[in-house]
Amino acid sequence: MMGGRALLLLAFHFWKHILKKVSFLYDAGGERRFVSNYEPDHLLPFSGSVRAALPSWQGCTGCGLCDAAYGGGASVLAVVGAGVRDTSQLVAAARDAAALTDAEGLERAEAACPVGVPVRAVVAWVREAR
Repeated sequence: MMGGRALLLLAFHFWKHILKKVSFLYDAGGERRFVSNYEPDHLLPFSGSVRAALPSWQGCTGCGLCDAAYGGGASVLAVVGAGVRDTSQLVAAARDAAALTDAEGLERAEAACPVGVPVRAVVAWVREAR
């Protein structure tokens, strides 16, 4: 009995979908729907300025010199590495970035970076992420 009911419902929704397409009542959603599908996972589109800066931000090799230069208890490497590469972790990385308050330490960390990652800009962007 359940197989027949399932087939009937499947056929009903199939024809309903076809009629919506033919009558131009179907709303695919476009970009709005695409973004809303990924919003719960914090996989959101970047602004133009962030998109342009990403290649320099993602140059981090994970050497750890920024942590040694910063000298505090919080990890600059964790914020720069995880915060920029895996945007689903931005909320957690934002909490870590909030602990990086020593401006001189961040300047030292940026100067110590052998590949020139703009550490202060990355930390500021991650700190503002929600």
